[in-house]
Amino acid sequence: MNAREEALQAERPYYMTMLERRYTFEQHFIENIEAGNARSALMNLENMQHDVSYLKRIGTTPISFLNDYRLKQAAILLASTSSTVQEISNSVGIDDANYFVKLFRKKYEMTPTEYRRQNKL
Repeated sequence: MNAREEALQAERPYYMTMLERRYTFEQHFIENIEAGNARSALMNLENMQHDVSYLKRIGTTPISFLNDYRLKQAAILLASTSSTVQEISNSVGIDDANYFVKLFRKKYEMTPTEYRRQNKL
């Protein structure tokens, strides 16, 4: 694990809280738009932009953080189960197995199948 990954791991609870906040802001934003409450909708939009701006400054985005979390969960499943790559991909929230393999290869520098062979428990 490199220094950036260690820092992200240490901050994981905070990032999860930020992702939950962002989801709440998005839900309120949609509700306020539907209700015609432009002022509240703009406040929620501003809050969402602030959180994303912060994550970008420290070197990650909500999507990259979420994908990193999903891939770590997938790595655990690959090493500890006999589920197919497609099943694991779906279980961690990535419906397109080809995209999953692409993300996995980028993070771990090997395919999920190669990872499983090297890390089988």
